[in-house]
This record gives sequence, C-alpha cells and structure tokens, in this order.
Amino acid sequence: MENNVNSYYNTENNNQAARAEGDVIYSPNYGSSHQTPPPKKKKERRMGFFKVLAVSLVCSVMASFVSTALLAAVVFIYVPGNYMKKTNFNIGTTIDKNNVIGNTSTETPGDKYTVSEIAELMLPSVVAITSTSYINAGNNPFLHGYSYQVTGAGSGIIIGQNEKELLIVTNDHVVEDTTELTIEFVDGKSYDAYVKGTRSSYDIAVVAVKINDLEEDTLTTIKLAVLGDSDTLQVGEEVVAIGNALGYGQSVTDGIVSALNREVSTDSYTMDMIQTNAAINGGNSGGALINMYGEVIGINAAKTSSNSSSEASVEGMGYAIPISDVEDIITELMNAEIKDIVPETERGYLGVGVVDLTDDIKYLYGIDNGVYVSQVYENSGAKDAGIYAGDVITAIGTVKIHSVEELSEQLQYCRAGEKISVTIMANMGRGKYEEMTVEVVMKSYDELYK
Repeated sequence: MENNVNSYYNTENNNQAARAEGDVIYSPNYGSSHQTPPPKKKKERRMGFFKVLAVSLVCSVMASFVSTALLAAVVFIYVPGNYMKKTNFNIGTTIDKNNVIGNTSTETPGDKYTVSEIAELMLPSVVAITSTSYINAGNNPFLHGYSYQVTGAGSGIIIGQNEKELLIVTNDHVVEDTTELTIEFVDGKSYDAYVKGTRSSYDIAVVAVKINDLEEDTLTTIKLAVLGDSDTLQVGEEVVAIGNALGYGQSVTDGIVSALNREVSTDSYTMDMIQTNAAINGGNSGGALINMYGEVIGINAAKTSSNSSSEASVEGMGYAIPISDVEDIITELMNAEIKDIVPETERGYLGVGVVDLTDDIKYLYGIDNGVYVSQVYENSGAKDAGIYAGDVITAIGTVKIHSVEELSEQLQYCRAGEKISVTIMANMGRGKYEEMTVEVVMKSYDELYK
C-alpha cells in the first residue's frame, strides 16, 4: 500500500504543473484496468514498471452467470429457465424503451401487525417479474445457428410514481441483459416494463410501467410500499418476506433477523446485508423483507445454498440488502432520464483509461465515489476538456459513478460528436482535489486514433 500511495502522491505533485502547462501526466495503474480500445497505430506507453492496458470502456455488458461451489456458497435467488428457440435475435439488443410502467399510493402503517395482516397490507405493493433474454448457442455443434431464449423469475417492490410512470425497485441481477420485462401485480394482470436505471455494485435496479397502460382495476388495487429504517433493526426481531418464490407467484414467509451487517460476496458485489431465517428461495430476488409495522426494511437478494449431495443442505440463511443503505441510490435511479443504448458503430469514446478506486485511496483523499483516471489519450475529448491522469471521474451528467462498470454503463448511451457533462475531482497536487464539471465532446474511434 505504501508504494502505491507514494507513487500516487508524486503524480499529484506533478499534476499541478501539468494542469497549468497543459501536459498530460501518466500515473501508475493499480487494481484491474478497464479502458478505451487499443490504438490502431500507437504503441503502448510504459510508466515505470507499470503498463496501462487499453480496453474498451464502452463495450456492451455481457450476460453474467453465477456459478455455485461444490460446498456451500452464496447464490442469487433468481429463477432462470431455458427454452431453446431458433431466432435471429442480435445479442446486445436492449429492452424496448417504449414500454414503461405506472403508480398509486398507500397509507403509512402505525401499529404492529400479525403476519396475516402484513400479508394483506403488503401483497398489493409487491410484484412478480418475468424477464426474457436470448443467448447465442455459439460453437456448440448440436445447436449451431440457434439462440437460447432464457426466461427468469424475480420480484419487485412498488416504491414510487411520477406523472407517467409507476416505479418498482428490484435487484440488478433480475433485469440484467434482459430484452423483455413483464410485471404481474396482485390482481393477476401483467404489463410490459422497462429498466429505468441500475446500480450493479449494489445489486439495485428500478423498473417502470406506464401509468396509462394500467387498467383501472389494477390502479385501485396496488399500493406504494412504505420504507422503514433498517438501521434500527435488532437481532431477533420478527420479519416477513414476500416474493415470487420459484416463479409460482407471490408467497409469504416469516422468521427473524438472524444477524446484521453480514458480509456477503457474489461474483458481482460484496456488501453488508441483513441475514434472516425467513424462507427465501429462487424468485424471491427483489422482493420485500418487512418488519412487523408493515415497513420495507430490506430487499431480498441472496441465500446460502449447497449443491453437493454429500453435504447437509443449508437452511435458513437468506440475505437482504438493508433499505437505508440504498435509499439514496433508489431515489437517484427513480429520477434517471431514460436513454437508448447507442449502436457500437455510432458510439462515442471518452478517451481515458480508468481503474476502480481502492478503499484506502478513498479514505486517504476523502473521496466518496468515482474512478481513477490512469491515462488520457492524446486525441481524446477528455484531453481537450482538461481531464488529466490522476483526476477522479465522479459523475456523468447527473449520474454518480462508483465503479468502472458503472462508467461503462453510462458511456454506452453516448454518441460520437455528443457533448456530455463530466464531473471530476481534479488533482491539484500535494493531496489536494477540487471538484469541477467539464464539457467533453465524445470522439469516434477513428477520431480518437487518427
């Protein structure tokens, strides 16, 4: 850690002069690197003993699969189902942004309820989600020329509305890489939905349905959930879980809070969660964990499972994302502007190499979120706008950036020639950072590497 910090600090000292003179300072790379595509004609730069690997920041995010270990492992509680179907579907096509969702309101509970009362109160606020995506069979000789149509089941919680949309929170892994989304409400009626926004590092997504699409019967039946305070939870406190277990439709289970701040790691994230012994199964992903006052205090996301016949099955170890930890993120996603993904041939490039910030660097420099700029390309819009190696990109437009993956997700909406706002913590040297917003004109691949 000492070497990294010293190198990082020395880069800051140089950057103050560089920012004044207009030079680009290349700083040491640490952590995994996800950067812009390699130049066509230029050679890779060396920086001491470090090499900056140039990799596309704007490539499409491919479908991820959760693999279980031979022994107990934490797994997503999302139910996939495979149905082979010949199709000409092009992988990378996204959800139809013309399909959206709607909303209603609910009363805030004030008394402690029984489990049956919680069910009656909260079932109108929880939805079943069915997703569809397609995966190319690739070089499989038995399936050549085919694509798999993959369906999955998850859950969601109605948490807001605006003039046009009903807004539902769920897990990112429920909606990731889907091409079709269907929301089924408590009245049994289903409607098309689309993704409003996602935050993969917290496994959170918000989907929406057009209010105008909802029938009157549905509007008078559904309710907004009331969000509680997960910070006040105590071990042993009773809770109720509601979700689309195994894709069979909504079901209700009860239990207690088994542990708090339990660190859970999957292929996609590591975070502190609420552990509960309320029965949680596949399809419960995105569903509600509710206290006995009828308030949502968690979003069910994972469970511990075993797939080894020689091992005793794992029971009563489910995990939920604490609602207080993600409430601000949910609000941000609810207010996100809907965008269409730009085809790769028309996409713009920022022209930087970036890496995720380590917790040590965040603490040392007092930076809450962002990605560290390890390299700036000579012909890039980033260089023209005054972004330097050593700076930290914290937001694209109004969307905060917490990881390289999130930056990539935002850049896939940017077209070559488009001007975007980029918020940075500018490295002024000697450990000093100053927040500023710059306007960057996105460059095409050919412009970047001409």
